[in-house]
Amino acid sequence: MPRNLEHIDLHAMKRGFYTIMSAQFFSSLADNALFVVAVELLKANNGPEWTRAALVPMFALFYVILAPFVGALADSKPKGQVMFASNAVKVLGCLMMLLGANPLGAYAIVGLGAAAYSPAKYGLLTELLPTSQLVKANGWIEGLTIASIILGVVLGGNLSAPRYLLFYSPLICLVSARLIPRQRQRFVF
Repeated sequence: MPRNLEHIDLHAMKRGFYTIMSAQFFSSLADNALFVVAVELLKANNGPEWTRAALVPMFALFYVILAPFVGALADSKPKGQVMFASNAVKVLGCLMMLLGANPLGAYAIVGLGAAAYSPAKYGLLTELLPTSQLVKANGWIEGLTIASIILGVVLGGNLSAPRYLLFYSPLICLVSARLIPRQRQRFVF
């Protein structure tokens, strides 16, 4: 391959990687802001104390139950499509909460989307970057995830009125879905 074409390919991969980093940041930011909304809604509805404590396990439930399957799904479909569909499921959970569904169940739906999103994200990294850059890329993704967790909770705390967060969380999910690199294949599930 001529040297100038190799440079173009690497540049395109870098651009795709930055897009994945942005999508991961905004997706995680929305998850964590929505967590604060769910806690506030449970408090406002005088929900039992255990329901607030159960939010994180409900979110993680699908990570455990679906672990053997979501990796295979991410490998069998274009990664961008899986990530987009996963964010659509997360938006559904946000809308359920907005429409008055139990926050515990709605946040579990968000967890379902997050569980399917994760292996597709890491699988896409292996397609975008050479193996020599994967450790560095994973470090950036994990660092941005930690930053988005902190900022998501801060955002949720500052916008303490749940009706505002219920608007912003789906919006952030849609932004992160838009950032996912486009695939040439049609969306087929």
